[in-house]
Amino acid sequence: MQRPDADTPVPGENGGTFSQKDRLAACLALHEDLKERKARREVQEERVFLEFIRVNRDRINEFPLLDIEQKGLIDILLRRGADHPGQAFIKGLIGEFIAELNKYGKALAVGAEAEAEAHLKELVGAEALLVKCVQGAVYACSLVKDNVSDSIILHFGESALEKIEEITERLEFDETWWRACLDTFVRERIAAGHAGIVARERYTVFREGGFAGVRLPFDEVLATLRGTDKVIQKTRVQSAYEDREENEEGRRVVAFLAAFLASGQNPVTEAGASPSTVRHLARIAAMDPAGTEYAGAATPETEDDSARYDFLAAQVTALASGAALVLSVAARDFDRAIRDFDARERRLILSLAGHFERARLERLVPLILEFAYLQVLRDMGREEGGKVVIRTVRARRAVAAEVMALADPDGGGLTRIGRRRLFETEPGRPDMLAWKPRTLEEMNALCAVLQLDEAVAARIAALWETAPFRVEFLVAVNLEAVAKVTSNPAHRVAEILARFGVAPRRVVRPQAAGPAATQTSPAVAGQTPGPPAGANQGEKAP
Repeated sequence: MQRPDADTPVPGENGGTFSQKDRLAACLALHEDLKERKARREVQEERVFLEFIRVNRDRINEFPLLDIEQKGLIDILLRRGADHPGQAFIKGLIGEFIAELNKYGKALAVGAEAEAEAHLKELVGAEALLVKCVQGAVYACSLVKDNVSDSIILHFGESALEKIEEITERLEFDETWWRACLDTFVRERIAAGHAGIVARERYTVFREGGFAGVRLPFDEVLATLRGTDKVIQKTRVQSAYEDREENEEGRRVVAFLAAFLASGQNPVTEAGASPSTVRHLARIAAMDPAGTEYAGAATPETEDDSARYDFLAAQVTALASGAALVLSVAARDFDRAIRDFDARERRLILSLAGHFERARLERLVPLILEFAYLQVLRDMGREEGGKVVIRTVRARRAVAAEVMALADPDGGGLTRIGRRRLFETEPGRPDMLAWKPRTLEEMNALCAVLQLDEAVAARIAALWETAPFRVEFLVAVNLEAVAKVTSNPAHRVAEILARFGVAPRRVVRPQAAGPAATQTSPAVAGQTPGPPAGANQGEKAP
């Protein structure tokens, strides 16, 4: 690939503390020292790359200031992404840079100025591409951390920022960073929330069929969150990313870069990136002047134009490769941090997390809290095996004010009768209403019976589609299974529910297994009764 002249400025690079001469001299001096000490190739590559980062850091926008953040970033680029094509691409560039550096140094040593000048052109090009790899990685890493931080602040309040900063200052951006965030803002919150439900006896004891147990309201946990309603200021990186889709020109640039990345042989396509991932990487590449210049470049007409055009394309590939590598490693680390969750829940969380976009993470936090609560309950009942069923029960709800807004005093709106057919009050939540229909088919049938205006019916359908859920956790003890292994079922059920903090005095006394039990329970003697009504609603993805 042809390179630009050594004195040609690279798009988006404004120089820094080190001049080009100083940068290359520093890397060359280190390389010569490593050769004299007969350092292994891997050691040479890593040490030269670290020196490269040091002398080029002022050419990299938003390069992290903390040593631990810098170390984490370099570990991703050099070691922790071995299964992603982006790492091989970056290591190839490092090897190319060192090879040209070696040739350049030898030419200087023997006074071959013309030969040194030729190698300098290649060296400058390799240096610029390495800078773009690091730049893409920095942008991707910053976006993930900034978006996670904002989603936590939104739900847990401004005081959470201090804890986030403490985690970032203490831990590298790997599995331990994600796990610390989960422990601090999720698991500790769930433990405190459950303790509050138990202490205030906000649970409901039930007896249904062949089961007895409790319902634990998730609202009680969410009510402890002290989020913020203030506008969370975007960082420069977040603003630059979102600005790419703010106008027609920005969208054109992103679409152009996405088409380029998807069309050729590069680390992005080699990794099998989905169209959404390619577009995400294209937006990151578009944040750099090289990306926008490439998207706006005219068809090259001269050899110099072609060299310049090819070099811009190479920089876009480098930007996307660095970003893709970070995104892949971050997703893997996040997956490992949530490995204690149920496999289905993990898949759902990863799917909804996407590329860790801000809006996605803001919606994901309550779901992670929900799944974490389920995990806590499973751990409490694990020793009881099949005697305990733990499920999530969901019920659609609607904001009361939005339902009232459907009324039209001039006719044609949702009448009071219609409102009563579709909704019912929700105890303890005057701001919410509960949907009476349980399925979309039931809701549509009711709307047809009410002969609603098309516009009103469309608004009701929209409320259904965007409806929040009331979530309860159901802990049900299989009475027949308990009766088979103890002579005192009532006492044993009380012991089991006590594991979950339920006061024994509130437990409904179960009937012993036998003829009397089959008269009051739909379960057939000798068979395991089915879970209570609604107990399986949590099996479907929210």
